[in-house]
Formats: sequence, C-alpha cells, structure tokens
Amino acid sequence: MGALCCGRWKIDIDCDPEDWKVSMEFKVPAHEGPVFIPPYIFFTTHPSTYKRPDAEIHRIDLRDGKSSVFRSKDVANMPNGMIGCGRVNGLDSFYTCEQGHKGTPARITRTCLSNDGQPIYDVMFEESEDFPLNSPNDICVAKDGAIWFTDPSYGSLQGFRPNPPKAPNAIYRYDPTTKRLKRVLNLGFDGKEPHTKNKPNGICLSPDGRYLYYTNTSAAYPGEEFCECRHRSIWRAQLNQQRDDLISHSLEMVCEVNPPDPRLPAIPDGLKFLGNHLLTSCGQTLVFINPNTCQVVKRIPLDCEEVTNFVVSPDGDKLAVVGNDKLLILTRPDASKAETKTEE
Repeated sequence: MGALCCGRWKIDIDCDPEDWKVSMEFKVPAHEGPVFIPPYIFFTTHPSTYKRPDAEIHRIDLRDGKSSVFRSKDVANMPNGMIGCGRVNGLDSFYTCEQGHKGTPARITRTCLSNDGQPIYDVMFEESEDFPLNSPNDICVAKDGAIWFTDPSYGSLQGFRPNPPKAPNAIYRYDPTTKRLKRVLNLGFDGKEPHTKNKPNGICLSPDGRYLYYTNTSAAYPGEEFCECRHRSIWRAQLNQQRDDLISHSLEMVCEVNPPDPRLPAIPDGLKFLGNHLLTSCGQTLVFINPNTCQVVKRIPLDCEEVTNFVVSPDGDKLAVVGNDKLLILTRPDASKAETKTEE
C-alpha cells in the first residue's frame, strides 16, 4: 500500500478502531446512502438495468424490520449517495445525489420528513445548459452547512447519462444560503490515455474542517476490464482559510486501498471519519485508516456482496452498512448487547 502525505497534519488518536460486531441483518437491495433517522434507515437501491434506470429510495423500520418504498423509481431520478442534514424547520431531513438520466437532469435535493407522513421535497441545485453535471455520486455537509459532492462521469460510461459527458470529473461545493455552486476540484474529462486518478466517489471532511478527502475508484472503470494499473485510493486537499474552496496544488494521495489479494476487483467506495480514523470499504470489508500514518490499521470482513457505504447512528452506538444485497447493523463493543437478528 502506498502512502504519500504523512507528516504535515496530525490529529489526536488515543486508541485503535473499535471492533464493531454485526447485530442485525436485513436481506434487502441496499446499494447506497444510507441515512440513519431513528427508527428508520433510508437507502438507495441498485438499478436492475442502466438502460432504464429504476433505482429507488427505500427505508427500513428498525422496530419491526419491515422495508418499504419511500421514493419510487418514477420520481427518484436515479438516486445514489445520501446524507442526513439535521433538522429543517423542526423536521428531520436528508440530502440526495440524484444522478438523473437522459430524460431528466442531475440535481441535489433535500427531503424533509413531515409530521403527517408526507415528505417535503426541495431541489437545492439542478444542472442547466450553462452549468451541466455528470452523475452526482456522494455527498457530505460542512459545519457551515455547505454541501460538498463528487461528480464522476459514471453515468455517461454506464449509458444512462449523455455521452460524451458535458462536464469534467469534479468535486463541487454548494452554498444553500447564497445558492452558489462552485467547482472546487477539476479532475478533467475522460481521455484516450489510461484513466488513473479521475473518478471521485466517496467524500468527507476532516473533523476540524481543514481537509477534504475523497476516494478514487478508477480501477473499476465501466466498459473496461478491472485493472490494478488504475487507482483505488484516497486523496485529500486542504481548504482555504474561509473554508469555501480548496487551496491550489494541495491535492495529495493519502494511500492506496487494496484488498489482501490485489487481483480482486475491489475498490474503496464510501468514506467517512469514524472517531479520528478514516473509514472506507474494499470489497466485502470495512477498512480503517490512520490519517496520521496513512496506513490501514484494521479490516472488518462482512458477509455481503460488496460494502459500498455506511453511516453512524445519532447516538454513535450503531453503524449501518449497505452491502448491495444486505443492510447490516453493527454495534460498538461497549454498547448494550443485542441478539443477532436476520430479517427477510
């Protein structure tokens, strides 16, 4: 595993990552998201075909294990990454990356859970001819309320977005107050040369808000065979003093994230800080990385098709993991023990 960035920025790490254990398992098509708003967990499903994208937003009620459609394929607009954004006018809410398709635009939306059961849906930003997007993939929220999201060209490569792409692979910052969208990192258009490091995927900010991190998943390039020659790595860039842009030339690789057998077609996908460690995925495992040493320090194998993303519960005691064919609930070692349950 390579590491290039150690030494300039340190955070306090006083213990190793905890050994989270699976306590509940739901056999559902949980592909992305997820969002944890007790007693519900919201997730996006994997499309059955990219020709007519039919991904939806579903939710599971942890009280009885029942799963239901929350936003159907007719209106979901090919949703992918999601994140909770606190309470808006007293209502729990979350943001969604809507990738769009050839007939509808890509956009970032907010859903508020109203008391009468009818969600309130608002478009935060929608692409236009003057400001096109690719297929917004994953999202995080800064302490100032700004939305940061990745926008790789996967939709074009997979055939459900305009091809050739109208925008470069990039990362954006959207300010809900000023309603201004800014491209903060331009990773370029897809070219004929090997695509090594221009597929931003998972995204998060450091606990102090000084650094932006993202996963690069170029190794799994749609339409081409999986290749170790392309990156599966984590990168970071430093924010400016105003925390509204990235400092030029501050982009650097944190580390490569490979499975124990590098030949396996596994990539780092979701990305978050859990405590003071970076947490990502690689195939069927959760991977913890020390951001100071830029080294993998723990792997937690899981029984699922492929770990794609995850979210911590508001009380910090549970970790919801989406694995394409399952939703898994992990608990902290010091949390109250629960019997392992499996729900159909």
